[in-house]
Amino acid sequence: VGINIGQNLQADGIRTLPEQFRETQPFKSRTWVIGQAVFISFSIINFAALGFAEASVLVPLESIQFVTNVAYSRVVHKATAPPRMLLGVALAVCGTVLSVVFGAKGSSCHSQAQLEWPWRSGVGWWLWCGISVVVGGFCLWLNGVYTRKVKEGQKPWGYEFVGPITFTLSSALLGGSQMIVQSKVFSELLAMLFQGDYGAWVSWLGWVALVLVVACGIIWVVRLTKCLGLYDPLLILPLMVATYILFGGIAGGIYFREFDTLHLGFAGVWGWPLYVGGLVCVIIGLYCIATAGIAMEKAEKARAAAEAAERAAQPNGNDATQR
Repeated sequence: VGINIGQNLQADGIRTLPEQFRETQPFKSRTWVIGQAVFISFSIINFAALGFAEASVLVPLESIQFVTNVAYSRVVHKATAPPRMLLGVALAVCGTVLSVVFGAKGSSCHSQAQLEWPWRSGVGWWLWCGISVVVGGFCLWLNGVYTRKVKEGQKPWGYEFVGPITFTLSSALLGGSQMIVQSKVFSELLAMLFQGDYGAWVSWLGWVALVLVVACGIIWVVRLTKCLGLYDPLLILPLMVATYILFGGIAGGIYFREFDTLHLGFAGVWGWPLYVGGLVCVIIGLYCIATAGIAMEKAEKARAAAEAAERAAQPNGNDATQR
């Protein structure tokens, strides 16, 4: 809730700035600065929470941001969410409940050997990292191509969808998902350090986790800030959060081998389809929210254009405006 409020405050601050400052100097807005402080503060609290349970269970809980985002737009901007967007929010919340209830059940604490295992022998983890880099890099390149064409006045095929979707996929795969995993690793290593176990910090693991947390965290925060100046927050924030939840949960399940225990819950072997069904609900909810947000943006632009045309058609409208 705190993270999403901070993001919306940042978006509100960016809107008040001239066009040339929105992407490069958002700190010129006091509202943006306050939003950034709120975002960072609650992100630190979120980081601390990663040590208390499995990543594949904790990460889906962040879908509460879907609800907060719609509520913020309703209360602050007096924007009415269309039924499709409310359906998307409901599906995302239901998917989160399924993911948490039927998610991995095991120990949230790991030994140094367990934390090192994915890098040493985890074929699945290395495969996930490779796929993330390839797909994320391709989406980053494609987003750049579409962005340049739009700035040149062109309208490439599906630019309303391709732009925000490729932006969010590249951000989540190259920044968000890896940041979640390494943040949990880092938090567990800190817990070992506070208990007097210094072994992890004289090996390579602690430093790898530290570098990846900082690097991926910077990528994620910068992309979060940039997206608010490029797209409507009612559209882009749900997209960013949904991909963060989806890929963060998958990455955490692979790294910490949490998927190995899905069948050990009270649902037995049904834990797998119920957990996956929860993630599918989140994806469908994401689609509903995204399409509803694009429809709202088009309707708002059409309304503004109609009002401008109506003012221009009024007798002596231009003279009155000039006076």
